[in-house]
Amino acid sequence: MAHEKPALRERYLRLRGGISKAAHKKWDAAIAERLEEHLRLMAGRASETPVVAAYMSHAGEPDITSCLDKLSRAGWKVVFPKTERGTHSLYFYEVKLPAESGVFGRGPFGIREPVPDETTLVDAADIDFVLLPGVAFSEAGVRLGYGGGYYDRWLAGDGAKPVRIGIVYNMLVMDELPRASHDILVHQIVTETGVRVCQAQH
Repeated sequence: MAHEKPALRERYLRLRGGISKAAHKKWDAAIAERLEEHLRLMAGRASETPVVAAYMSHAGEPDITSCLDKLSRAGWKVVFPKTERGTHSLYFYEVKLPAESGVFGRGPFGIREPVPDETTLVDAADIDFVLLPGVAFSEAGVRLGYGGGYYDRWLAGDGAKPVRIGIVYNMLVMDELPRASHDILVHQIVTETGVRVCQAQH
């Protein structure tokens, strides 16, 4: 099954690439609104400050900046990943939003990443929610990523036990996707149409 991933990734990236600017804008706003409401409901009346691991939108991924700005202003800790290409590792740094100039730089894949000297490293065990971008997701929570395995390694590491939330457009939620033994499922998926609780919870 794993050998199917490159062809599926290419197909779904082409599909995402065909989304109009108007649809992106409309769907992004809907996703951001639903995501903010969902996260606030899950956090409830927690006495400690919620910590959410987010991402910087890249190459047609849903842009959830408006949601993250609102959460940061409300006192949430919002953290972003920095990649270590040699070890395929992720490290998360807290960023106050809206971000000041110099807080983000370009990472090895052209994605904006936090600059360590301008931000604060956050322990994996302190992260309550992780928002996972992806090329596509399945109804059962399988994530088709970009092939680097960064998130799977981080989630499999010691200490990282967040609620895993996939962020994707509804047209890219599939009935089934191939899953390798190391692929970690998401618990929920947020799209412009609503929130899905995934069938598989392990």
